[in-house]
Amino acid sequence: MSKLNKKQRLKIYNDWRNGNKSLSVIASEIKLNRSTLQYMVNLIDRHGIEIYDKSKELFTKEFKEKAIVRSLTGNNSINQLSLDLGLRSNGILYNWIREYKKNGYNVVIKKKGRHSVHESEEAIPNIAQRFREADPATQRRKLEIAYRQCLRKKTKRLGSETSQEIAQAVTELRQEFKVSLDYIFTVLAQNKDLPLIARSTYYNIIKPKDKPKRKKPGFLSRMKEIFDYHQRRYGYRRVAMQLRKEGYAVTDRAVRYWMHKLKLKGRRRNKRKYSSYKGTIGKIAPNLIHRGFFAIRPNMKWYTDITEFHLNGQKLYLSPILDGCGGDIVSYSISRHPDMI
Repeated sequence: MSKLNKKQRLKIYNDWRNGNKSLSVIASEIKLNRSTLQYMVNLIDRHGIEIYDKSKELFTKEFKEKAIVRSLTGNNSINQLSLDLGLRSNGILYNWIREYKKNGYNVVIKKKGRHSVHESEEAIPNIAQRFREADPATQRRKLEIAYRQCLRKKTKRLGSETSQEIAQAVTELRQEFKVSLDYIFTVLAQNKDLPLIARSTYYNIIKPKDKPKRKKPGFLSRMKEIFDYHQRRYGYRRVAMQLRKEGYAVTDRAVRYWMHKLKLKGRRRNKRKYSSYKGTIGKIAPNLIHRGFFAIRPNMKWYTDITEFHLNGQKLYLSPILDGCGGDIVSYSISRHPDMI
């Protein structure tokens, strides 16, 4: 919203208010999101265009905390709450909530300007301490040594490893050190001397091989006979039911598998649904709405459509007329024919 000045905002608001253009058309013209424009016109409608005369506001910690608590515990949406608070953009409150959760559900006010040298020196030991706790150097060294030993056992000299041997070494490290695969690949990537494979290659190597093919069961010939006897009308459920009646211990799933394997597909008669469409009849009216269905005044935009109902074996057609301002039903008509005659 910062790229629009006050005059442009006022023009957009007047065009929308007077019904000259819909917000969808305006959004496509100025290359802005429609929801952003909707919030802007609602804000001007609530607080007036003077809301944009104020200089950039600096919100206090207490104000942010109250707004965040109201948003997380109240029934109002974030957009509605932003309008009540008079925030210039609906994204301000979203950013506050994101930072609030990121900082452990605490409101942190960032200091303006550059950090002092003393603050930077005090922050360095804390960051280093957290890094050592999350990723100890001793554990990294142990991991690298164990990786080299695994590869030496599998090959005569370091540097001639195959992808299969590297994948086996990585798997042994995961089992020995009880660490994640991400951690192992991160540590190994930091040492350029250690051979490494791509993560996708590792998964392709360790994934289980294809399962052995199923042995053909003894009921296949009888299954085909049942399927052909009933003129290919039976599906796998009815074929399985007939096999069980004859004493075969089979499941629906097994019959479905072998029928699909042998391409035994039942016949289906397609029932064409009734369609009254006969092509383009008459002339097509010009597109005056441009998907801007909302109207700011009653009797400004009316809409209608035909809905088909099935009642007692017959069809009934309802055509209501809706007002675009409040969605009220202006009138309606009911007919037994889709042309409403």
